[in-house]
Amino acid sequence: MRNQLFVNNYNWLKRMIGHHSTAITTTEKLLKDRSNFENKESLFRLAKAIVYNQRLEIALMKQML
Repeated sequence: MRNQLFVNNYNWLKRMIGHHSTAITTTEKLLKDRSNFENKESLFRLAKAIVYNQRLEIALMKQML
């Protein structure tokens, strides 16, 4: 595990918002082509849940800033 210097709550929240935003972007790109999920309905549901939940978490983290 990397040693993180000078990380406080504010810095952590800012980084997590970016991290979640990247997850949303990449997942939405994957979701644009439904063929990515042929015979993988559980994977499709997971991708949809990730987008939904990460958006909620971003909103919560922005409120905390």
